Amino acid sequence: RARLAGALDIVPGASGLHTIGHLNAGHDEAQVVRDALVRQVVVSGLARYAIAPTPERALVLGFGGVTPLQIERGVETLAAVLD
Repeated sequence: RARLAGALDIVPGASGLHTIGHLNAGHDEAQVVRDALVRQVVVSGLARYAIAPTPERALVLGFGGVTPLQIERGVETLAAVLD
């Protein structure tokens, strides 16, 4: 969370294999998803899961089936995308 502070506000979760990170102003959800994918980090935009258009810009971050090292590398890559 600290590494992404200022660009992405992570919603703490007590259980599950996903969490939400709200994008701060100036970040386009779809562009962040594309830029992360180019760097081999897969995240989903929250809009993908919405039934109707929503003004909320956020990323769905999965952490099931990945190692702590992969999570650290993914966070570093995502931080670079958001800089």
